[in-house]
Amino acid sequence: MFEKIIVDQDLLPLREMASRGDIQGMFDLATHTITGDKTPCSAETTLALCNAIMAHEDFGKDLSLARYTLSLAAQTAHRLFEDGSISWEEAAETIREMARSVLMSTADIPAEDWDLDQLQSCIEWLIQDQQGRMEQGGN
Repeated sequence: MFEKIIVDQDLLPLREMASRGDIQGMFDLATHTITGDKTPCSAETTLALCNAIMAHEDFGKDLSLARYTLSLAAQTAHRLFEDGSISWEEAAETIREMARSVLMSTADIPAEDWDLDQLQSCIEWLIQDQQGRMEQGGN
């Protein structure tokens, strides 16, 4: 599935893991595709990896991975918005849908195990960005 992603030689095993459906491999590869470290920077590829991670059968079993994936997805939506690839509304909807997916897939995890800092950061970004747009006369 991800075998066509261009990577440096040392990321070939990671790309192979991601292509085989290894959830950790997908996440690790996504951290490279969002930063452009040893692979071309691509928010679109990162979003595809985030979607594959969230659709993985083991996604809801690892709360830490779920939180980090949500944070990565929010960064990706923000980058797509900044690049002009998607509108503010599409970025906000992407983040909302990803947050909903994380919450639904991890619903069986006890509440005391939750650390909501990353979710709060996503929400704060949405609020700050919207306030900035309103101050500039945008929508």
